[in-house]
Amino acid sequence: MSAVARAYHPVTKLFHWLMAVLIIGLLALGLTLDELPQVWKGTAYGLHKSFGVLVLLLAFGRALWWVTQRRPALVDSIPAWLKPLVRAGHDVLYVFMFLMPLSGILMSQSAGHPVAMFGWQVPTLVAKNTEMAGVFREVHEIAGFVLIALLVAHVAAAVVHHRYFRDETLVRMLPSHGKR
Repeated sequence: MSAVARAYHPVTKLFHWLMAVLIIGLLALGLTLDELPQVWKGTAYGLHKSFGVLVLLLAFGRALWWVTQRRPALVDSIPAWLKPLVRAGHDVLYVFMFLMPLSGILMSQSAGHPVAMFGWQVPTLVAKNTEMAGVFREVHEIAGFVLIALLVAHVAAAVVHHRYFRDETLVRMLPSHGKR
């Protein structure tokens, strides 16, 4: 297969790296929100919500882009029996790209807190309900730790492919790799 056929589209790469930075930043901020000094909490929560809504919008854009584009074939070093699991792993990452921001929005709104994205008010999806707020909080927190584990596995797999299998799995997602 040629380098052209193996390369990811520049828009795919942009979605990948932009969302990677945003999601990792949001996870890091989310883990530290409760420990921040009170004077910074309001701003930090506002930024967390704003960037979380942005991730949700980008996830919709990314999913739409993904279904309209032809995916490059998986590298030959992945055994045939493993390829469906690799695809399923990517699908699970997509689920969490939606689950995290949606559960955060629902958690905030059911707790009676509005959600805005950089000043733009997000439509209210649920009424205030403290019991549901607790459920959404648990979902958001557990999903965050699961997402961290998924991201660690995703990065580890890319590194194993690069260092052990010495294939193009990692480098073909880099901005400088391949031409379309």
